[in-house]
Amino acid sequence: MRLLLLTILLALVAMAACPGAYATPGDVNGDGSVTIADAMLALRASLGLIQLDSAAAQAADVAPRPGADGRLFGDGVINVADVMRILQAAVGLIQESELAPVANSRIYALNGKTPLGSPGTASIIDIQAMLSGKPGASVTNAFATGAVPNQIQVVGDTAYIVNSVSNTLQIVDLKTLRDARPPIYLGDGANPMQAALPGDGNAYVALLMTNEVAVVNLSSGVVENRIKVGVAPTGAIAARGKVYVTNTAFQYDPATQMVTYGQGTVSVIDPATAQVVKTLQVGTNPQYVTIDPQGRVHVSCTGDYGSHPGEVDVIDPRIDEVVGRVPVGGSPGPIAITFDGRAYIGDASYGVTAYNASTLQVTIPPERALKLGGTVLDIKADTMGRLYAALFDKDLVVEFEPATGAILAQAPTGTGPEALAIQ
Repeated sequence: MRLLLLTILLALVAMAACPGAYATPGDVNGDGSVTIADAMLALRASLGLIQLDSAAAQAADVAPRPGADGRLFGDGVINVADVMRILQAAVGLIQESELAPVANSRIYALNGKTPLGSPGTASIIDIQAMLSGKPGASVTNAFATGAVPNQIQVVGDTAYIVNSVSNTLQIVDLKTLRDARPPIYLGDGANPMQAALPGDGNAYVALLMTNEVAVVNLSSGVVENRIKVGVAPTGAIAARGKVYVTNTAFQYDPATQMVTYGQGTVSVIDPATAQVVKTLQVGTNPQYVTIDPQGRVHVSCTGDYGSHPGEVDVIDPRIDEVVGRVPVGGSPGPIAITFDGRAYIGDASYGVTAYNASTLQVTIPPERALKLGGTVLDIKADTMGRLYAALFDKDLVVEFEPATGAILAQAPTGTGPEALAIQ
């Protein structure tokens, strides 16, 4: 994909217009929008064929880099990374607003190691205070959650929390740290795992024990529909206006007390019709999903913790087909993908493994996994490309060096951090 896009640009490079005098990120020619013409100008500048004025150069320099004080800014050089980000915005793979992302300021950690049925808590960590080693970077138990909080997503000043044992979707106003409304009950024994938020005013919540996705109206708090999917759904994410739900095919035989896994699948749901429009076969025990910079869906298939090692399957949401597979091995869990396409996997058994999200080549296999000194239950990347992990048995969130696993910073949490979100 990247090679094709660059080939198109090189073929059309002579057609580029003259730059304007605006500094809106990505709008190199100053015409008020981000188009392929802007990418061509950035390409010509990166090759030294033209000299951009200061405003146009600032508009073209969109690849994020970490600064000494943690703020986002360009690196002062227009290169292929800048060209690719402008081109991605021009063709709709990323939003124009992502060309100038705001530096993250907070980490939210869900703490679920409590007596079964007891409420969990959420910790709030000030990123800059954590990175600089200042005391008091964390509020370890900032607000209460339901029992076994399994996922948190932050949209603006609102957090959406899936509480698995409480069977609720909890909506929290982060300005007041109070529930914005009573928790939304999803049904007895539903065991909700993750939710997708496609932006249509609904949440699509995977219900592990009922083989359904609950469609929740976020304004009214009403479960308006229940969509039948595969067996034991867990992961959920929105991409290109659709919802992707992973079905683990988990089966427990009480007579033999044995757990088995059938064929892993991903259900593709059209929110407009509330129908499953396609079912894709993936690896064993697919549990987690994330999106890469190209807009593709990466599915972490944990395996059966024995004879079937884990893998990552990649779905192109434009055609809803599996277009790649990463034989990462081990027991992969959540995936964090940085802005420049580096993918890191939290593996509770091995540590942190990694692969290149563009080439799908494994870069850190399980036998060389990064050891962070604790059990990694979640992993996230911020807009700077920094990596954070939740260490469940250490009650810590850590920032780690992506090549060696060295701990660069840490902050305390409540008991048993198991899911993270970055704001």
